[in-house]
Amino acid sequence: PDGTTVAFVSDRSGEPRSWVIPLGGGDPLLLETGMDPVLEVSWSSDGAWLACLTAPGGGARTEGGVSRPDGTDLRQVAGFGDSSAEFGAWSSGRAQLTISESNRRTNRTEAYLLDPVSWARTLRGRADVLRALDVSHDGRWALLRYAPRSRRWLEVVEMATGDRRRLLPDDSGASTDHGHFAVDGTTVFARTNVGRDLPALVAVRLDDPEHDPDVVAERADAELDRVTVSEDGSTACLLWNVDGGRSDLTLLDLHTRVERALPPPPRDVLSWCALSRSGSRLVFAAESPGDPRNIWMIDTTT
Repeated sequence: PDGTTVAFVSDRSGEPRSWVIPLGGGDPLLLETGMDPVLEVSWSSDGAWLACLTAPGGGARTEGGVSRPDGTDLRQVAGFGDSSAEFGAWSSGRAQLTISESNRRTNRTEAYLLDPVSWARTLRGRADVLRALDVSHDGRWALLRYAPRSRRWLEVVEMATGDRRRLLPDDSGASTDHGHFAVDGTTVFARTNVGRDLPALVAVRLDDPEHDPDVVAERADAELDRVTVSEDGSTACLLWNVDGGRSDLTLLDLHTRVERALPPPPRDVLSWCALSRSGSRLVFAAESPGDPRNIWMIDTTT
């Protein structure tokens, strides 16, 4: 989050493992997470923790662990027994991790918040197909995703009361599959194709349920593939899948809603991106046919 170090997954040691590397130069550090392949690694909002998702034996079941950025204090926190884990986002302020844990025997999924200091869990939802995505900056709301791929929807749940609300109307054949809270806690930015042909970014106001969603970013030649929001809530990086299969990156000022283009990516396909807390640095993974995936950095101020 402070823009000094990148955590990434690489098979440079033979198997996919977790690494960290300083952006100012220096050797990458291998984090000891065991011998199981690593699928995902992510920073806590305060930079004090790393969450690591692994696949035991390279199978379909996944386990979640949390450690310090130097690899110490490693502890498994999700995916015990027959269950499988997925990570959402780290909450702001007092860092808590949103986790979804599905059980193969019961075919039920629980979404909860994990405190990495006390290791306490707070249950936020239970359903057949469920994933916890985000928590508002003030801790009032949690954002949950329901249903299988291609017909998903999002709900917000009020933490104190358990009251929940669907964000967008039901649209047969449409899907709303990802979202982030704005800093003010009264708006959700959601990726959706409800009411449109291609996925776009819309803003849904929680303080005015009767207000129609505002279209924040859309393109006639591309579908929105991924949205990444800076920790301070000022900037979003939008990853577009352009007709023909290549990727494009734009930056969106979430206060003014002004979108600006970035230089053409150095490779054809982008699969992952992350912003520093202030949005001043962006890193992304890029690859082309015959060219292995690499991590690149952009200074967004220049």
